[in-house]
Amino acid sequence: MWYLVRHPQTIWNLQRRYQGWNDIELSEKGLVQKEKMIDYLRGLENLAVVISSDLQRCRMIAEEVAQGKKLKLVVSKQIRELNFGSWEGLTFDEIKACDEEYQKLWLEDPYQYAPPHGETLLECMNRVTGFLQPYQQDNALIVTHGGVIGALLYYYFHQAFYIPDVGTCVKIDFHNKLWSELCILT
Repeated sequence: MWYLVRHPQTIWNLQRRYQGWNDIELSEKGLVQKEKMIDYLRGLENLAVVISSDLQRCRMIAEEVAQGKKLKLVVSKQIRELNFGSWEGLTFDEIKACDEEYQKLWLEDPYQYAPPHGETLLECMNRVTGFLQPYQQDNALIVTHGGVIGALLYYYFHQAFYIPDVGTCVKIDFHNKLWSELCILT
């Protein structure tokens, strides 16, 4: 069983900017969310390992939960968000103003088209699933990013691409081939 957790709100989430591989600070709301998330996640039982993106917005939660539960912590850049390349730091409207036609192609098929100097969703999915495969039999808490969670749901369940809200936990039950969304923040 995996618990996939999307990090708390960052300043760029608030501004609706593509973050990708940029290590952006949490917003004031994100700092409050972080504490609520840590309290909730420390209550999860039967975890074997905590796995985290190396970006601070994820790692700060994973470190505290792993330490509080005395669990092994694995930190890796392999479960970072989709690399948005030259679109990182821009809003949807700013990208549209620069390159509307290519943006449309990317929105229609992000598995084939990558942002300039970035990666396709297929490349992201292959990177993430390749890294996480050895942990599939473990009860793992995985603190990561919205695009990564969406890619994993697509890979394992052929779920239409879906990005959960910040602070959301998605539980994957491999044994019963089910997934469900758990509400951490209200």
